[in-house]
Amino acid sequence: MKFELNAARNNTDVNKKISWLIFLSIIFICFDNIPKYMQLSFISSGMANKLSWYPLFICGIIFLYQTHKKTIIVLEKKYFIYFSCILLSLQIFSTINGLIIYPYYDAILNGPIEQIEKLPKVHALLTNHSIFVSEQSLLKVWLISRILKTNILDYFYTFGFSFVLYIYIKQNIPHYRELLLKGMMVSLIIVTAYGIIDALYMAGNETAKNILITVNPFLHPIKSNYGWWPPLLWVNQLRSVFPEPSHMGNFAAFILPLLWFKVLQAKNKVNFNLLLILNTIFLFLLFLTKARTAVSMVLGISVLYFTFMFFIFNRKVTKRVLALILSLGIAFWSSNVFLSNVTEMANTKSITMNKLVETTDFDAYIESNLLSLGDKSKRSNGARYALILSHLKVSLEHPILGVGNGLATMYVVDKFTEEDLDNREVKMWVDNIEKEAF
Repeated sequence: MKFELNAARNNTDVNKKISWLIFLSIIFICFDNIPKYMQLSFISSGMANKLSWYPLFICGIIFLYQTHKKTIIVLEKKYFIYFSCILLSLQIFSTINGLIIYPYYDAILNGPIEQIEKLPKVHALLTNHSIFVSEQSLLKVWLISRILKTNILDYFYTFGFSFVLYIYIKQNIPHYRELLLKGMMVSLIIVTAYGIIDALYMAGNETAKNILITVNPFLHPIKSNYGWWPPLLWVNQLRSVFPEPSHMGNFAAFILPLLWFKVLQAKNKVNFNLLLILNTIFLFLLFLTKARTAVSMVLGISVLYFTFMFFIFNRKVTKRVLALILSLGIAFWSSNVFLSNVTEMANTKSITMNKLVETTDFDAYIESNLLSLGDKSKRSNGARYALILSHLKVSLEHPILGVGNGLATMYVVDKFTEEDLDNREVKMWVDNIEKEAF
């Protein structure tokens, strides 16, 4: 009896730890590119820059320990094994086929060994122990082992993590649903609070600028890609805690449906008003990003969500949906006022309050951030279209097995046309790839 009580107590303690880890992973979703000195890259398969990955990784370790000790019952174990075998077999088969047909080995093998960060150390270690291997042979072994490792880790961190979360969440769905909403709120408050500081910097506030200069290096690596991205300060666009403004749209796709759900479910006027104010501030900050990804994401979510909501014939719901639409309109109008006047005021110091509404140009904002999506010559459209078309060409040439996980880069570069390479952004990508070779 005592043993059973101890086992039950241990399970309760573990469940509390799992709840906290999942809660943290939800909060950390806004930190999607942490500095390199904070990353554990060896076993992450490219996910080490996502802060959410770390609590989920610990969840996975705990899950493996519990299944080994048989303190958690997994009824779906048989189906999990079947599906895992099929998925891994297809991934590995596709990758092995990709390695066999890969036509760009020379470009990689003829490059300097220094192009791979850890390889010179490994080569020196082997040589010091009288194990003489050519740099090209070591590079080839590294290439194959890295690709296969990536496949296995990708499986664990996608399907594996999803299965672990499913096993824990299904034990107490109401608890984890509430946890999701709480974690979302904390993450949203972090993004909004830091976004306000960023907005003040856009308006010319020196204190806000100094805060950003001090804190930003702890949020994401500075100038780690292409020699400039992400910059220490992003000029004339808001990005909050993210490495670039467009990531605000990805965050909005996750946050807004949950936030609007809380608005519709608010139990009293105080909660409703506070949530509505938070929604307005967040959308105001999002429009300050001037990122087409973010703006188009909000437009798409709004159309789908509000259209669906109007089919619910409920007076209370309808009134709250109308309040959300009004909130969206206020955020859009006020952001345009801010962009047209306050940021200009930071530069000229001569805008008067009487001129605020007069200089608000909604048409220009819509043209630049929404309608420009269809024009190849606008902003970075040319580079994005070139990248999409190159990927399509590669996929059409390898429609069944693909080219292998992690092997697509050189194929895509090879499909760029002369016109594509005249694009400054495309040329920058290609130059960066050639420097790193792989």
